[in-house]
Amino acid sequence: MGENLSVNFIANGVVGYEALSGGDELFINFAKHLVRKGVEVNVFTWDHGFKMCRKNKLEGVNFFLSEAGHFEKFPSPALYLVRTLLGIKKIRQEIKGGRFGGKKVIIYSASDFYPDSIPGFFFKKWLPQAKWIAGFYLFAPNPLKGFRGAYKRGISLPNLKSLIFWFSQKPIFWLVKNFSDLICVTSEPDLTPFVKAGRKPDDILVVKGGIDYQHLKKFQSPVKKIYEAVFVGRFHPQKGVVEMIDIWYEVVKKKPEAKLAVIGLGEMEKEMRRRIRKYRLEKNVKFLGVMIGDDRNRVLQKSKIILHPAVYDSGGMAAASGLACGLPGVCFDLPVYETYYPQGFLRAKIGNIEEFAQKIIQLLENKSLYDDLRCQAIAEAKTWDWENRAEMFFKKL
Repeated sequence: MGENLSVNFIANGVVGYEALSGGDELFINFAKHLVRKGVEVNVFTWDHGFKMCRKNKLEGVNFFLSEAGHFEKFPSPALYLVRTLLGIKKIRQEIKGGRFGGKKVIIYSASDFYPDSIPGFFFKKWLPQAKWIAGFYLFAPNPLKGFRGAYKRGISLPNLKSLIFWFSQKPIFWLVKNFSDLICVTSEPDLTPFVKAGRKPDDILVVKGGIDYQHLKKFQSPVKKIYEAVFVGRFHPQKGVVEMIDIWYEVVKKKPEAKLAVIGLGEMEKEMRRRIRKYRLEKNVKFLGVMIGDDRNRVLQKSKIILHPAVYDSGGMAAASGLACGLPGVCFDLPVYETYYPQGFLRAKIGNIEEFAQKIIQLLENKSLYDDLRCQAIAEAKTWDWENRAEMFFKKL
């Protein structure tokens, strides 16, 4: 099967290469699995995507870089458009050059962002016999409610960024719904909008993401704990990182020496640090920046609990590594977690800061509860192994 199959990942949506989004992690690990199967793998991207793939040891694939790197200093909206247009151009060049003659071609657009999905649409249009798999991993929230609409009543004035996100996703939803052969979503609830729009459930694949469990389980061995809790992820409004500082303030009221390790980066860091100063938590919260591989895993091993305080999410795979290292978790009770993280977490009502903090304290003080949830966390993590996830994807191909 692999000899005559060409799988083409479109990843022009990558901006920055220090941290991985969930969609990036999915396509990189799928690509690695396909290479091991002997499949021809091509990655259509630009300079940032290439550096991100290399940093994460994606080898044995063919890279086709657009010229978007020449325009890197353009303002973000202009660069977004450039990456889209030059991504289309690069695909057109390779099709005209006869690269795909006589092959079974699969296209995978790594996200619903324009630089990925629109080139994916044109790839399919110019090569009709190809199959287009469209990644669509997060629905934009209603701009009148925002990411906190699940727990804040009423409506609020939307900011420009949320309006653009919501409106710009509408045409992509239409393209994906009407022209893709398979749609990849990250959780069961995300099937519903596509099914209501007329797609068959068999046309939609739920892909939760994965971890290298066989490697991570090494970090279940006991070591001296430095941190009471750890967070791993983007500093983004949907991830609840500002709420997390409020939560930690409540924890420190009861446990003045409690320390929180924060791994990641993002737009909300300034506000997080402002609240830390306000609450005088400088000694209780440690920013560790972006960490990958065993550097991150060792921090997980030295922590007691993994925090997953997202207030709006379609899943979120960052916490799974913590579960694999034997850390029980605490999260808000988002509906998606009923199927995404069915065990290993204590859950607080969405937006209830005090209850979330109480759950953390409860875990820290109740050894039998902690040990029981730790066993659940490890059992859940075993189901996340990348080999199982990628093999499922391969069989769908």
